[in-house]
Amino acid sequence: MSVAAATQPGASIAGTVLDGSGAPVPNASVRLEASGATIAEYRTGNDGRFQFTVDAQSMLRIVVSAPGFALTTEAVP
Repeated sequence: MSVAAATQPGASIAGTVLDGSGAPVPNASVRLEASGATIAEYRTGNDGRFQFTVDAQSMLRIVVSAPGFALTTEAVP
């Protein structure tokens, strides 16, 4: 499973959860963490997309889990 995420102006973080073939992963759990604490959670739709709106913070990371896939963690640039 892979996560493509980008930070947009105005503190918006959006991305898509994809499987190994590039197909979207629906109903994946996506957590946004700051310094190890969960600050927001989201479930992907059928298109695998997610979006968070957050205050600007440093040391953010996205943690994604879905049945049948390994846990994936990505730092937010």
